[in-house]
Amino acid sequence: MKVGSIVMILCGITLIVFPDIIAYLLGGALVFFGISGMMSWALFSFVSKNKKENGKSYVQVGEYKIFR
Repeated sequence: MKVGSIVMILCGITLIVFPDIIAYLLGGALVFFGISGMMSWALFSFVSKNKKENGKSYVQVGEYKIFR
């Protein structure tokens, strides 16, 4: 408990002394979320190609077919 309190106090003092760190943390988080969003969009658009079998459209994920 004492170590956690000391770490929080040191982090607070560091942010007060160097406020530019907040901008770098926020910018890094936004870049991370943007890249992960683009990767998930690309993955889902690749997986969800519509196919037709006997006039029925379906999405194939691995060996499974999900009919609509």
